[in-house]
Amino acid sequence: FVRGDGDVMASRSWDGRGWSAWRTHAGLFLRSAPRCVVVNDGSSEIPVSSPIYCVAKGPDAGLWLIRLDAADTGERRWESLGGVITSQPSCVARAVLDFHCFVRGTDNALHHLQLEDLNRPVWESWGGVLTSDPSCVSYHEDRIDCFVRGTDGAIFQISSTRRRDTAYDVLGRGFVRRPAETRSEWASLDGNWAS
Repeated sequence: FVRGDGDVMASRSWDGRGWSAWRTHAGLFLRSAPRCVVVNDGSSEIPVSSPIYCVAKGPDAGLWLIRLDAADTGERRWESLGGVITSQPSCVARAVLDFHCFVRGTDNALHHLQLEDLNRPVWESWGGVLTSDPSCVSYHEDRIDCFVRGTDGAIFQISSTRRRDTAYDVLGRGFVRRPAETRSEWASLDGNWAS
């Protein structure tokens, strides 16, 4: 997936024998390279049937999404996810309908978007002061780690871990359900990096 001529997304795919012709996905003028994620990593014999989610910065500086199926040749429409972003997005998918994107906002903080319900995107700030695009990974289905450069040139890390159990805290006379995710504090990994 690339930003092609005319600032529209273009893609080509490999079928095990050769590459397809380039195909354009018009409908949005991109202001960043697209970032695409698929849940199936190809390690199973089952054909890829999960959708491919591609996001990009649009002409309104917001985040936009297009969902593609590996076998679907029909045209899909871009959907606005809102926000005002100042970086390339970094996205991970821990499972089907557990899709997360991270961007730098206009306040230079890390902003997170979880798409459990693609019809109602919810943005939240994870704080920090970024001087780079975020780079996020999910090496386990219950964890996400993001890395950024801070104002002192050091690399900083923040992580989020999903709870498996339903946990409650006692607050006054009642019980309050704990959040499904636990987020760490920002931690410096030191260094002084230009990129």
